[in-house]
Amino acid sequence: MTKEKFKYGPLIYNCIGDENEEGNYYWPGHPPVAYDDTGVPIDRDGKQCLPLDCPFHPHYVFRDTITSKYGIKFPASFKDYKEWLSNNFLVFDELAVKRNIITKIITQVIVKTDAANVYKMVHLNIKVVENHYGESFTKKKVESDADT
Repeated sequence: MTKEKFKYGPLIYNCIGDENEEGNYYWPGHPPVAYDDTGVPIDRDGKQCLPLDCPFHPHYVFRDTITSKYGIKFPASFKDYKEWLSNNFLVFDELAVKRNIITKIITQVIVKTDAANVYKMVHLNIKVVENHYGESFTKKKVESDADT
């Protein structure tokens, strides 16, 4: 019986001593044993098993950002993701990156917006991102219904 691999975004953890090496991200520290309140795998000492220089990290600071007129920041390009993934011998997965950007947008909107307007603000900001990138970030591109 193999134990379930720890996952974060597109990362599937492999650790020293793992018998099953079906993951894609080799973590050199203590193996993850749980998830913290942000969903990041943590080790037995409660330390996160994800470096801060990883663009998937919830507190990662992108080098080049755009701020929407609603005050929400998002990366100006996929560059940080592509570089980090390449440096860690991982394949760029555009869908996973888009999902992570949307997650970061939702997190910011929840903090900055009153509960009654969260849905509308998420859609308005996703529309801004899609317009910037010139492509859909969701299964169904956010159209003018976000303006209602």
